[in-house]
Amino acid sequence: MSQHLFEQLTLVSASALTNSIFSITEDLSLPLKASPQTPAVGASASDNSISRSAGDSSLPLEASTDLSAGASSPVNSTFRNEEETVQATVYRGTRELSQRKTKEVIGDEFLSNTCSIAHICTPVPYAKDKDNRLAYEVVCDIKSNQLYAGRCPRQVYEEALSKTDELYDEDVVMAFYGEGYSQRRQTISRAINTFKDREVTLQNIPDDLVFLQDGTRFVHVHVMEPQLHIYYSEKTIQKTCANDLFAVVADGVHSNQPKNLAQLYCVHGVCAGGVEVPLVYALTARKHEATYRRIFKCLQNNFELFRPRPMQRLRVVLDFEHAAINAAYSLFPDAVVQGCSFHLPQSWNRKRDSCRITRFIRGPGRDGVVEEWWDTIKGVIFLPKGLRSEVRALRAPPVSSEHPAYGSCWDFLNYLTSTWLTGPFEDLWCKWGITDLRTTNLAEAFHNKLNATFTGDHPDMRTLLEKLRTLDLEAKCNLRWSEMNPGVDKRIRRRDLERRQSVEESMARFDAAYRAGATVAQIEKFCRDMSRFISGKTV
Repeated sequence: MSQHLFEQLTLVSASALTNSIFSITEDLSLPLKASPQTPAVGASASDNSISRSAGDSSLPLEASTDLSAGASSPVNSTFRNEEETVQATVYRGTRELSQRKTKEVIGDEFLSNTCSIAHICTPVPYAKDKDNRLAYEVVCDIKSNQLYAGRCPRQVYEEALSKTDELYDEDVVMAFYGEGYSQRRQTISRAINTFKDREVTLQNIPDDLVFLQDGTRFVHVHVMEPQLHIYYSEKTIQKTCANDLFAVVADGVHSNQPKNLAQLYCVHGVCAGGVEVPLVYALTARKHEATYRRIFKCLQNNFELFRPRPMQRLRVVLDFEHAAINAAYSLFPDAVVQGCSFHLPQSWNRKRDSCRITRFIRGPGRDGVVEEWWDTIKGVIFLPKGLRSEVRALRAPPVSSEHPAYGSCWDFLNYLTSTWLTGPFEDLWCKWGITDLRTTNLAEAFHNKLNATFTGDHPDMRTLLEKLRTLDLEAKCNLRWSEMNPGVDKRIRRRDLERRQSVEESMARFDAAYRAGATVAQIEKFCRDMSRFISGKTV
């Protein structure tokens, strides 16, 4: 498209199509050609006023006219915005035959009858015309507003569709909708992608991203083989330690990193009052123990500098990844390393499904004995570790060898014994007495927040770094607010608070029986009662 945006002045007879109007439409197509149509006869007085959308008066004007007097074929004549006078906008003809011609416009009205120019009548569907204008306005708005950088194309499309519905009738809305979002996706995405800075790469990070506004460093580790980037602010970690840091929660996400890397790994700190903030971000090419050691070493060095003495015993909550767990044990030998009680039942549920036990728990083949056995196993997560040997469900299937579920139950018990009741995970998943931070859900929620921010998977490096820097600023503000409002705990959703209270009350009731010497029946009933707090779904 040329630098100058033209408008085509199309004059339509009053007897033309019923869905047409006298309008000025943007010419977004190839150069205009005169249409060999029959000139209109008897243009009415209403032809003096040509409808045009609000805000369009600044656009150049192109008038499609038939200057056929003395000529054997129609000649296309254009008018371009020449000047803005106090009274009106002046458009001058740009073709040789009509350079002496001018037309003045105030707002949406021509000051002289445009039909005085020899012309060809072309019917213009109003809804389609308005659709073209609106689509072009959306693209122009995106390209002129840097706030659209990183926006999701579907969100932009939905906002434009809603705005169209507010301002125009159903015909215009349907014309703008067209074939749905798929028709607009590429156009909107290209407009948003004009803000991408392709000069910022893993190999080349400019100083304006390496350092924060206060001059402190944000990019601390920049290793290319194997690729590992570690980002954090020492001031954020210092403030977190000053706010009684007592736990760290870490997890990785696999869609917010450059395509050639494995994950974006985030470590969060949890302070008194439940205040949680991201501390360290790492882009990793591998998931080896050495990689996690490097990440946790950055934290350890800062904790040594900023955590008050004597240090409160730290809790480290991770998913069940061998490399990360071993690195945490190595770098934080005095910490309590715990597994996530969300990832744990996910693993159990997947194994349950692969062993074909689900058909005996729900559905037409449901067996009450197998269902009770499964609920007992689920609730063992909340049982004191020393009582696991008392649970009969962990020792044998609940049915005889002739039952079709017998083999499936044995398969699951063998898996449970070899992977969770013994081995490296044996001490990581007991949630007895733990009332908060049983999962890495705060890290998962953070990842969902990131996913909602970016237009799609694998954002460019500048977009990612700018977002992480903004999140670091939010963390500082969150910590500062906590300092200014001591004693104010983090707000928790009502249903989450009620669930936490129910877990605490159930464990408190069983604790009394436990101290008095609980029977096997009481132990197994407690497990079945607690199973309602464990998800049976597989994500």
